[in-house]
Amino acid sequence: MIVALDDESREVRGEAYHAAKQIVGSGVRFRDYDSAERRQPAVASYQRLFELAKQNNIRYFIDLVPLLLDRMDNESETVRRQAGEDVVKLMDSSYDYGADAPREQRLRAIGEFRREWREWNAPGSQMVEIRRDPEKLRAFKEKLLQSVRDKEAKGLPFTTDTKQRDAAAER
Repeated sequence: MIVALDDESREVRGEAYHAAKQIVGSGVRFRDYDSAERRQPAVASYQRLFELAKQNNIRYFIDLVPLLLDRMDNESETVRRQAGEDVVKLMDSSYDYGADAPREQRLRAIGEFRREWREWNAPGSQMVEIRRDPEKLRAFKEKLLQSVRDKEAKGLPFTTDTKQRDAAAER
């Protein structure tokens, strides 16, 4: 399946990507229409994460996050850099992590990732589950989009700033 991500046929690449999402969840962005050169980082990510998951008997890439967080404080800057890049891909957050930053600064960023990971795994949270199952992720995004459209129809701006949202609702 991962080899097929680099196939000459766009249709084969698209099917391979769909299959990969079903098997290992979402997290690595891949565009089947990109040139081979532009696809290469995503294909390399799939290969690397798949091997790491296989070595650790983990099915979904998102479940690699705790292991990768530990690697973000590894002695080797190369290991730290790769783990950091993978965590950023899987969690869609960066917290200004730099593999070459002073250890104190790295630990602060890693602490923020760990805090977010705990929130994702808190009772009632669906964040990890929707990254495992692309159908749940699609449903989550559709529900969020519908919520935005409903607010716009009522003349309420979509914002994560609660003060701004409350002020608009009062108007």
